[in-house]
Amino acid sequence: TGASSVTVGGVAATSVVVVNATSITAVTPAGSAGAKSVAVTTAGGTASLPNAFTFVVPAPTISGVSPTSGTTLGGTAITITGTNLTGASSVTVGGVAATSVNVVSSTSITAVTPAGSAGAKSVAVTTAGGTASLQNAFTFVVPAPTISGVSPTSGTTLGGTAITITGTNLTGASSVTVGGVAATSVVVVNASSITAVIPAGSAGAKSVAVTTAGGTASLPNAFTFVVPVPTGVAASDGTLTTGVTVTWSAVTGGTGYKIFRSETEIATVGVSSLLFNDTTAIPGILYDYFVKTNSAAGTSAPSLSNSGYRNLSAPTGVAASDGTSPLHVSVTWVASIGATGYQVWRANGTGVAAQIGTSTATSFNDVGALPGVAYTYTVKATGAVGVSAASAGNTGFRALSEPTGVAASDGTSATSVIVTWTAVPGATAYKIFRSESVSAIGTVGAVTTFNDTSATVGVLYTYTVTAVYGTLGMSAASSGDTGYRNRPAPANVNATDTDTTKVRITWSAVTGATGYEVFRSIGGAPATLIASPTALLFDDTAIARGTTAVYSVRAKFVLTGSSPATTVTTLMSVTNSGTRP
Repeated sequence: TGASSVTVGGVAATSVVVVNATSITAVTPAGSAGAKSVAVTTAGGTASLPNAFTFVVPAPTISGVSPTSGTTLGGTAITITGTNLTGASSVTVGGVAATSVNVVSSTSITAVTPAGSAGAKSVAVTTAGGTASLQNAFTFVVPAPTISGVSPTSGTTLGGTAITITGTNLTGASSVTVGGVAATSVVVVNASSITAVIPAGSAGAKSVAVTTAGGTASLPNAFTFVVPVPTGVAASDGTLTTGVTVTWSAVTGGTGYKIFRSETEIATVGVSSLLFNDTTAIPGILYDYFVKTNSAAGTSAPSLSNSGYRNLSAPTGVAASDGTSPLHVSVTWVASIGATGYQVWRANGTGVAAQIGTSTATSFNDVGALPGVAYTYTVKATGAVGVSAASAGNTGFRALSEPTGVAASDGTSATSVIVTWTAVPGATAYKIFRSESVSAIGTVGAVTTFNDTSATVGVLYTYTVTAVYGTLGMSAASSGDTGYRNRPAPANVNATDTDTTKVRITWSAVTGATGYEVFRSIGGAPATLIASPTALLFDDTAIARGTTAVYSVRAKFVLTGSSPATTVTTLMSVTNSGTRP
């Protein structure tokens, strides 16, 4: 009776009521867990009962979790409300420890959810007083996927292009579509990357979509289907003179093809045609060709280009001169369309042709040809690119130069006119012409002299000579030279030995003679002219008696054909000696 205080573990209790001398009621203070002494103090002193009262930690309770859901990736910040949460040693979501646990108060804890499998999960808080668990307090949901990009961004309508999709939350993707059509060979590389192979599709920009348990993400216009480009484009390099042949490989799904030359469309062909012959190409010019595919969806990008050219046609009308000049063989031809120049080729007989020159015109003079040799000439056209085939051949030859140094004898022979000349290189024979003759009066081989025995005596002729080269022809005529065949010398010259007054010299007449000249030589001295009689005798009265002399006679006559008329003499007669006794 009369208790003044009651303590539990040294801390004053409250609401103390002394019921009677043997009983007190009170309310314990807060205290730390464990057995505590209970003490009562009266005027008579303090009574204490050790370990009389044990403080125990109260069991926690959970009344709610906010928010109630988050992604399976974890990382959602939650707030747990309840009671007796002070001193919480752990928080779990679906049995997995949360992170960043913070006991705000005895009624509130904050934490961050761990990763977890999809579905409703219990949230538990453990304190010294035990563990409180709230069933289905937090639901893990799969996060919605996102798409940030697709690479490459285009491919052909045939499909088959390998793409890589980047984004987030792609794990567990169940499908990938391009333009609403499922892709194939889908591989989820990681949460941010998927590889796939696109399906076939119509031309144009299409959405790419990825579906996971968290939903479907779609990126509009992420991939563009383009019409396939033709491959294997090849243009012929001068194999034809009629055009350039362009070929390519077929494109599946195409409806036709467009052919371009140097950026200009030149033709459209059907899908069954994989060849085009460009007959409008100018020969000798190099062009770039490319092809585009036509389809219901539109026209493809251009193919890789390939260059080609139409070859030049061989020149026609090749003609080589046949001995018209001793300086060269003249070669001419008809121009080839597109040609910027020409090659001239020459072959000797059946030998191999060799190029001997070029020309930008349609003619060429072969100054290197040997005179009198037949050659076969061909011509090839050249352009900015390419060389034509050889033309048909034509034979020609360089004329021999006319003989020079032609000389005809001037009465040195009574039997012929002797004609001589200088040899011409390459000549196999010579023809001799006389002034009044249209045809040659004689032909000789590779010699340089001819005796004209058919010349009329006493007639002046002009002689020319041409050089002959095999069967090819002959040169121009040489310069002419005049000559004549002499009349015969007087015959039967006789000098007397019996007349003491003179020596009489006689002779026979020479046809056509207009007079005679008598020559005398005494003692071996040179003969001198002593008389010019017109008769057929002469009396030498001037010779001294007892003297013997040697006499000779020659006739004088007017040379037929000379202008002005020229008097010439025959050769000297045979001598005869005579004596004036």
